Amino acid sequence: MKKYEITKECHPGNPKLKRIKALKDFASVKRGDLGGFVESFDNLSQTGDAWVSSDARVYGNARVYGNAWVSGDARVSGNARVLDNARVLDNAQVFGDAQVLGNAWVSGDAQVFGDGHVKSSLDIICINGIGSVGRTTTAFKTKEEVLIKCGCFEGGLVAFETQVKNTYPDKKNIERESYDLLIKIIKLNLIK
Repeated sequence: MKKYEITKECHPGNPKLKRIKALKDFASVKRGDLGGFVESFDNLSQTGDAWVSSDARVYGNARVYGNAWVSGDARVSGNARVLDNARVLDNAQVFGDAQVLGNAWVSGDAQVFGDGHVKSSLDIICINGIGSVGRTTTAFKTKEEVLIKCGCFEGGLVAFETQVKNTYPDKKNIERESYDLLIKIIKLNLIK
């Protein structure tokens, strides 16, 4: 028996996405509960306890399966995968070929992209409110390196360090000091 159906209710910002509805009880989901939005049955497994709730969206070739949950206003798109017991919450975005797996939680305004490989919450750092406009900065592991998303910057740690030095050449500048501390935290926690 299928665990959910796709209703006719469209997402207000993307009519290709339709709301889902539970057809049976599983995990904390009850038969009849409305979930989030998917583009097709390929986006959310009919087996396991995986679920898309609230106003979360899963589309493109993205897949959610195992016991993974996507909730809040989160978005999973492209060829991204969310599996095992992973959670993508709040306004978080997972896209590209990124994978969130194991017991990892990606939340807040975090963005995991490219070939991101977040298998535990120790594989990601997300901080809000630093820099001249208080941007959200996310750093996460891939299988080979650490990638960073900060404003319009997307790239590796060396390129990020260079960008910070070029943007804030004065080492005593508060934004420079903040980013230098963040870079140190990233190196201490994500590079081993």
